[in-house]
Amino acid sequence: MKKLFKSISIVVCLLGLASCGSIFKSWWECYVDSIGNEPTNKSYYIEDRFPPDMNPLVVQEYNKNLEVVLNRLGYWKRDSANADLKIAFGFNLGEIEERVYTYTEPVYRYIPESTSKTSKTTKIKDDLGNVIGSAKTTTTDKSGGGIDYVGESMGTSYESKQAIAITIDAFDTKTQQLTWSTTITDNTTPDLLADLRKYMPLYLLCAEEYIGKVTAGKQYSKTYLDDARLENFPGYQTLFQQKKQDKKKK
Repeated sequence: MKKLFKSISIVVCLLGLASCGSIFKSWWECYVDSIGNEPTNKSYYIEDRFPPDMNPLVVQEYNKNLEVVLNRLGYWKRDSANADLKIAFGFNLGEIEERVYTYTEPVYRYIPESTSKTSKTTKIKDDLGNVIGSAKTTTTDKSGGGIDYVGESMGTSYESKQAIAITIDAFDTKTQQLTWSTTITDNTTPDLLADLRKYMPLYLLCAEEYIGKVTAGKQYSKTYLDDARLENFPGYQTLFQQKKQDKKKK
């Protein structure tokens, strides 16, 4: 980053871009941990475990998001009295953590270009050594025109982080035993989690291949923001339809 004042400062940030779910990337990333066995009978109903004060319309949308993924995996929705599985679906948010980072800035001084001229007069003589005239030559010398290292300055940046854990647990409705359990975790910024409706489908797509499977611990997973599967989720349908219309106009 260059500062065009009397000096040029190049900021070297010693921080890594470690944030999952960064909005500056073309993909969404998180971690998925899953354990259990995929059942033979896959009819289900969803029991939400979201905060009781959450808008019921938002809860319905989250449940529909999960239904999209489960249906694509071969599960099918039934009423609670006849379903083989109860899918408990919810999430927990951690406390907001404020982080402080320090970094160094190499500082450079701009040296303007300078020009100097040197003139020289040479006498012109004939064959007999008589001065018959003179010639004047001018030489132009240039110097500077670059940057000079001055030293380093210290800087401080602040970042807020918040953890989220999305849990999807499948229980056998006859035995009440846990059949499989999938947990999606991320540590991102509070402003993104405040708009979780936009990102819940992305989290679920990251977990889709692991639901009902065994991951042997946390697995890094990502999904691209232009994934065609997003078209099946509420809210994203309008976005993808608009993109198709824009392509037709071109």
